[in-house]
Amino acid sequence: MHPALLDAKLESALNAEGNGPTIVAYGDCSPHMREFSAGRGRARTEGINCAQIALGSGVYQELRREGAFFFMPEWAERWKEIFSQGLGFHETGLERSFLRESASLLVYVDTGCAEIPTALLDEISEHFDLPFRIVKAGLAGIEAALRKALEEAVRES
Repeated sequence: MHPALLDAKLESALNAEGNGPTIVAYGDCSPHMREFSAGRGRARTEGINCAQIALGSGVYQELRREGAFFFMPEWAERWKEIFSQGLGFHETGLERSFLRESASLLVYVDTGCAEIPTALLDEISEHFDLPFRIVKAGLAGIEAALRKALEEAVRES
């Protein structure tokens, strides 16, 4: 939610890296993600966001066509903070109007790494007056994205 801070932390981490292949495992979380992954021995996971990386492009695009708005586990836990502070919806009700105009379905991406917070998802669904669907992603999509990026980073070394 703070691209400038993310940029600074990534730049610091990448400057401290060794000489081996390096993977930048992020979506388009800041305008500089492509630059961070450019250079000898570096590659970035494909995907515009964590949901696409976890689900794979095919499933992600199918859900987008259905009008999905995605919640990864961390976003679900922090949804109030993200919408009010991170996305700037300080006035009550604006976040509901925004989401209802841009989405027709809420999707929780189940990575299998955390218990599904069903009560919380019910609260979010009720708040936005939109249905929730839980989509099991597991870690296979993330693993595939990391393997592909690593192969590219090794080729570019």
